[in-house]
Amino acid sequence: MTGQSSIQIGLLIPEVLGTYSDAGNATVLAQRACWRGIPAEIIVINADTAPPASLDVYLLGGGEDTAQLFAAQWLSRHTRLRHALTTRARPRGLRRPSGTRTLDA
Repeated sequence: MTGQSSIQIGLLIPEVLGTYSDAGNATVLAQRACWRGIPAEIIVINADTAPPASLDVYLLGGGEDTAQLFAAQWLSRHTRLRHALTTRARPRGLRRPSGTRTLDA
């Protein structure tokens, strides 16, 4: 990397997906970046907040089926974030609710 690089880590709706919140993973990722000389910032995005679409990485934890269904609906309402996730950002920790089927099943 050349020049001043930094990483912005978005922690998506941890208050909803608190059972398996990725807060610890966000902290570890930020620390690993810092060890490599890359400044890192964790941005917590709660359910009542419009998520920014400009972050580098998004972390989404897991939870009970109801919480995951809420998260899926929340994600579907934020088109700018969905666009970022499909074009430039790197989502991590996505899980599907138990009992749901994948498109190829």
